[in-house]
Amino acid sequence: MFEEDVGHVGEDVGAVGEDKENSGGDVDDSDDLLDSDYDMEKEWGDDDQMFQRNIDPWIELGGDDNIEQESSDSNETGEDDLVASDDDLDEHRFSNEDDEDQAYRAKKKALKAIEGSPDYQYTRLWDYADELRRTNPGSTIILGTEDDSDGVRFKNKETWEWFLTVLKNDLEIVNEHEFTFMSDKQKGLILAFEEVFPGSDHRFCVRHLLYNFKIAGYRGMAFKNALWSAAKATTVNEFKLRMQELRQLDESAEEWFHDKPPVQWTRSHFSEYPKCDMLLNNVCEVFNSNILDARKKPIITMLEWIRQYLMKRLQENRDRAESKWQSRLCPKIRTIIEKYVAKVGDCIPIKADNRHYQISVNDENQYCVDLSERSCTCRKWGLSGIPYKHAISAIFDQREVLEDYVDECYSVDTYKRVYAPAIMGINGEHLWGDSMYIPPLPPNFGRGASRPAKARRMEPGETAKKGKKRRRRQVQKLRRQGTTVICRKCGVEGHNSTTCSQGREETAQDGQSDPPNRTICVL
Repeated sequence: MFEEDVGHVGEDVGAVGEDKENSGGDVDDSDDLLDSDYDMEKEWGDDDQMFQRNIDPWIELGGDDNIEQESSDSNETGEDDLVASDDDLDEHRFSNEDDEDQAYRAKKKALKAIEGSPDYQYTRLWDYADELRRTNPGSTIILGTEDDSDGVRFKNKETWEWFLTVLKNDLEIVNEHEFTFMSDKQKGLILAFEEVFPGSDHRFCVRHLLYNFKIAGYRGMAFKNALWSAAKATTVNEFKLRMQELRQLDESAEEWFHDKPPVQWTRSHFSEYPKCDMLLNNVCEVFNSNILDARKKPIITMLEWIRQYLMKRLQENRDRAESKWQSRLCPKIRTIIEKYVAKVGDCIPIKADNRHYQISVNDENQYCVDLSERSCTCRKWGLSGIPYKHAISAIFDQREVLEDYVDECYSVDTYKRVYAPAIMGINGEHLWGDSMYIPPLPPNFGRGASRPAKARRMEPGETAKKGKKRRRRQVQKLRRQGTTVICRKCGVEGHNSTTCSQGREETAQDGQSDPPNRTICVL
């Protein structure tokens, strides 16, 4: 309502301005002003007695005399006191800096009082682990210490092998071919997978692959679309066709993928056993973004935040499945099927027998569908476990129920069984037992040179999504990787005019001293 009223006021003001311009002179608004004054006097005239009652006590206190006395006192002080000197400004500036430092110290003390002392929490780690084992029997809790000066272990082949070995033993994985892992090719992770899970499929996130593709110098929408087309191809012949299109853009761009096995990044070479055609590790990225605030807290506070977050999340999923999901399939899967059903009009089924069909498509392609094996030569049904439009047209021709041909992993019953295990709560710190182990010392991480980064490092040319707070320089900053620096003085590649040896010789001949040594970054 307020915005509409403001708009009407703007229209009225604009109309007055137009009348003023059209008249060629000033507009006499005296009659309007008199009328408004008259209306105001008429409206408030009845309240003169109330106004008089409110002002009488002030007159009795000598209001006018007080005003005159204050005016005389202000004149005696002089006008120079109203102008701040430079010393006063400096003192005010230093005072603000002191207040800012004081605010930071107060914030630090407040966070310490709320979240706890980091050093103290390390002394209760063994007690916390015992409490978790007591309240959540069957959980795998490993707390190890080592004699190290810094106490910091970075991600490498040894640490990844330890983590994957613990994961394999905890999940009791025997048939490795039944599991598929996806990563962003972190350091040492590939070698660790080859040692611990040699029989499992290992996929790479296409988004990180695209990032490395840009770093190699292949930028632009043409290369990006070509890469995604090759990654989304579901058949080997289609993958070869997309790679030929990429080779036409740049021959070296297609050669860049020669050392990257297609089984790790394109659907055309994925196995149909997992019933998953994912190309991105968004599940991991979403979880990391949710625990971003918890990662900066002390160790027990951080672990408790993550445990409570997972405990509430699992229960919310169980409640949603029990109260809201009444159909056989999960809602997202039903949405995907509805999109595929809308495309069935492009297909013409030709029945070979009761279980086999030939599907002709409007794009002059045709595919074979086997309802018994739940497969289609386009491989989309086998990769995801959800019938694509070719299979749906055959199922409709058979007058059968479409949901019966969706893989069981997408049913609500399977969803409930997956989220059936619950994370139980624990007692407060005052009810924990005392462990017999010696409390570990906190690691010496040291203090960084600047404020630690919290936001994800954005790619070159990437823009922040709507609703995300990103710094301007972080969004618009582009890297100079893949470019060649040419000196303006000698014209030779590999250095600039500042580090040019010819420029130094000319400077020495002029009697000037050489510039100071600088660290040169070779691009």
